[in-house]
Amino acid sequence: MVTITNIQPKFSERARLVPEQEEPAIPCFFCGVCCMKYRVKVSLAEARHICEGLGLNWYIFLSNYVEPSSAGTDSFYLRQQDGVCIFLKKRGGEYQQYMCLVHVWKPTACRESNASLHRKQCQEGLQKYWGLTIASGGELQGSEERIQRFQSFLKSLI
Repeated sequence: MVTITNIQPKFSERARLVPEQEEPAIPCFFCGVCCMKYRVKVSLAEARHICEGLGLNWYIFLSNYVEPSSAGTDSFYLRQQDGVCIFLKKRGGEYQQYMCLVHVWKPTACRESNASLHRKQCQEGLQKYWGLTIASGGELQGSEERIQRFQSFLKSLI
């Protein structure tokens, strides 16, 4: 068995380091589950930053990318399309992956949600797309081949 502590990813400058005994962080493996389960709240400044980054008119951005019922003066919810964040898109390739189209302008709510093998949504993505689970002791469980493929994929993200 391979334990979480054997996975030693490097962290991006945006990653919030969490003490290892509480919740070991890993690179996001782009399963998209968090973007499928949660609505993203953005501040006015973040919404404007995304809007400008996309090169859109503010009113077009509001009408197409913000939940109409959430239009406030200082915060908004990003619209969902087919039950997922409108900016989440499926990506091709060997592994089931999703990508965020506004990753460069990632809102605080998304930036602060670090991947971890202890997070329920990450475990769901691990099971759904990799066929792996996490034992109570923190070990990856599944076939040796799947574990090796997952670890190789994580290393490719570093």
